[in-house]
Amino acid sequence: MDADLTQPDGQPALLWSDPTPANNFPTVWIWNDAGNVWVAGTDRIQSLKDLVDLMHLVMRRVVVLGGEIIIDRLNVLGGGAQQIYIPRGIFIDTPGNTASNITAANADSTEVPGSAKLAVPLSPSLRGFAYLDLTDNTIKMAAATGGDFTLPTTNVDKIVPLLTFPNNAGSWWSPYKLRELNPGAALGPFMLASPIVHSRADNKVLIPSASTRNEGAVFSHTVASSQRYEEFSLTSSGTACITYWWDFRTAVNQYKATAGGAAPFTVDPTIGIRLGWSWGNEFFSEWPHVGRMGVAAGKNDFAYGFGDRLAMAPFVWENRPSRLEMVNVADSALIAAGFTRAIRSIDWNLAWPYVGDKLPDGRAGKPFFARIWLEATVDSTFGAPTIRFGKANGTTFQSIPLVLEKTISARAAIYSVASAVPDWQANNPAAGEYTYVLLGTGLSAGATEVRVAGVQFAFGQGAQWVERNDFPTTPANGIRISNLEAAATVSDPVPSILYGDDLWLILGRKQSLHIDNIFEKRTERKGVLTTLIAPNPNVADLAAKPYEQTKEAGSFVIDPVEMGAVANIWSHRYSDAAGGAGLGRSYRSANITVHKAAASGTGTVRVQGIGDSIMSQTISSYVQSVLQARGMTVTMSGTIGLNEGRPGSTITDHIRARTGYLTPVASFATYLASDNATKMLADPWTRAATGSDPAGSVYNGRIFDYAYYLAGTGITAPTHVWICLGTNDIGSYDPATAADWIDKGISIMVPSILAAVPGVKVAIALPTLPRMAAADSRWNDSYGLAIRKLLKYKRTLANPNVKVLPIWAHINQVTAFAGSEVVVSTDADTGMQTLDNGDMLHPTPAGLHQYAEVVAAWVANTFDGT
Repeated sequence: MDADLTQPDGQPALLWSDPTPANNFPTVWIWNDAGNVWVAGTDRIQSLKDLVDLMHLVMRRVVVLGGEIIIDRLNVLGGGAQQIYIPRGIFIDTPGNTASNITAANADSTEVPGSAKLAVPLSPSLRGFAYLDLTDNTIKMAAATGGDFTLPTTNVDKIVPLLTFPNNAGSWWSPYKLRELNPGAALGPFMLASPIVHSRADNKVLIPSASTRNEGAVFSHTVASSQRYEEFSLTSSGTACITYWWDFRTAVNQYKATAGGAAPFTVDPTIGIRLGWSWGNEFFSEWPHVGRMGVAAGKNDFAYGFGDRLAMAPFVWENRPSRLEMVNVADSALIAAGFTRAIRSIDWNLAWPYVGDKLPDGRAGKPFFARIWLEATVDSTFGAPTIRFGKANGTTFQSIPLVLEKTISARAAIYSVASAVPDWQANNPAAGEYTYVLLGTGLSAGATEVRVAGVQFAFGQGAQWVERNDFPTTPANGIRISNLEAAATVSDPVPSILYGDDLWLILGRKQSLHIDNIFEKRTERKGVLTTLIAPNPNVADLAAKPYEQTKEAGSFVIDPVEMGAVANIWSHRYSDAAGGAGLGRSYRSANITVHKAAASGTGTVRVQGIGDSIMSQTISSYVQSVLQARGMTVTMSGTIGLNEGRPGSTITDHIRARTGYLTPVASFATYLASDNATKMLADPWTRAATGSDPAGSVYNGRIFDYAYYLAGTGITAPTHVWICLGTNDIGSYDPATAADWIDKGISIMVPSILAAVPGVKVAIALPTLPRMAAADSRWNDSYGLAIRKLLKYKRTLANPNVKVLPIWAHINQVTAFAGSEVVVSTDADTGMQTLDNGDMLHPTPAGLHQYAEVVAAWVANTFDGT
């Protein structure tokens, strides 16, 4: 090398076989003319090798972030829009180097503790690049405003790429876990033109027009104008899961149903949206829909025995003929769809063809869906399909028209509507809420006949559904037809429910209600179901206690805490001679207000009972004990011990219409000084009549005057008076006469008591009779008439201080009369006795206790204001 010293300045040379071994390494030597020497250049080969080795190490480097990268474009986390949160804790392991846990030097974000917050570089930036700079352990952001990034110049092993993205395009890429809180492809509100329908009767899913949108576009799908729904069959859904979805890609825009699979199909949100899925011939959807939902899970509020009832022609509704009848379906398309029977109006000048039922939730604004199949007798003439919301008075209605859904044939069509329950307060609010719906078609006078082949209702609570096949060829229980326009009445052989408007209870004290005692006529009651229902607090509330007991005979045991504010007694018979052909019919009591006094309560009351031998000292003692157990101060008021009970007396004795039993008091001092036996035969109630007394209240020159009684006896005016008279009137007169005297008696006595003691609470009552031949005969002949008089008087008077106590309903017909039974025989093996009842009038202490519970509950509730 030293032998060649004549090269021009800068001349490169390659050297090999130099006598000095150290000079022989793969490099380039450069001649330096000024120094007249060879200078060793850079070792390019070694540099290349070092670079290749470094790249290999970086490519094999393992980087683990301490959490996920979070993209928040819309300020969901509260740290501002267009923010990126990257974990500060980062683990790095490079081959040949010691692994390290790095905590980025960036500040910790408030929104995502443990993460650094970096802003997305906005316009004019076109794209971004986030990376970790290992020279200072800081997470940094680079942005490109044109074609190129301004990239970092640090060595490749000092850069850890974390995230790349085009600005505002909703597209992000990272080798690490990434979560976008507001993906640009996510859909916004999804709106159906009406609910999706699962018509289980014909095994179809019906999907209406719909629209939705994401950040970039609005998507709409419109069903063909000839119908309101696109139909999909669930036929293969019995063994496979079918997914129904909307493919809204521009070139497609179709509703689709997948082939059967094992699970619902997952739809990419950038191309479509899932509408629902079916399996086992049931339909499920997260979107508004109506129909059955899940095997045995669909809630059906239109249970048999509720709402309107159908009987054979002439159809009746609540004892009124509906002018409706059933005929066979004639249209071949309807027959092919499975319809066999239809409802027609006998006289549509008075009554349109309607199907109806109880409204499960009448609150204004509640969504509902209604659907009707109609059969015309003239092509394309279907009347005015309508759903009508009715009130209990039978005259106040609100109508909503239905829209043509599908023409099945020239004489068959489906109409439907999805809307909201109208506001009852905007339409005769005094008549109360809407309580039932009628679904049919309006026909003008002289119009051609239109028939109702089927209906479906849904009122926004799970899946209430009345299937169209509720109209079979052979009539059966559960078919419901209603019409309130007809006004005539028909005879009804079913015994009326006699209970009254009030159920009196005290929390913590159970009562029994005995089924045979609530009917006007006693029978063996086979084939009749009786139900006591008092939802707590609201039958339409899915979280409510659905208090309900149903029995064919026997008694209901009532726990007040389980009862809602309103009760009803229903009777449903399996067959009805008046209806014919075995069609079921139900009967419902008027609404019964449930009064539930608190278990404890203070206050002072004076309670007086006026009655006959059943008004014993024991019963008043029981009333007093129950009230004292609440914590009340109680005085049982009367001149005969604890009350004014006169054995053998009638209500006619108390108004002096009968003169042979009680003797009017001539001297109250003498009366008060006499013993109870003497007092029981005295009449302290009536005084000599004067010309100013109402003639209708005067009998045999005397008139019942409660003020006269109070003044003469010196008794402090009671706060509560209950009258239980009439048992002996029923035993003394024929049924009609006895009922009339009871009516006259209370019509005289109650007003006199109210006038004498302002604010006094008055109750009227009758007991019951045991189940025995003589007692049943007397009950059937007389007690129903008498109880009707009490109930009618209270309703007509309409004085809130006057109530009827349904004592007759709460006394057991067997055990409450077991005190005077005669032993007929005794089974030597078992000890069982055969007994005959020896007294059909007077309850045992057990029966008196049952009686007293009702009276005490009335006193407690009327005192407490409950």
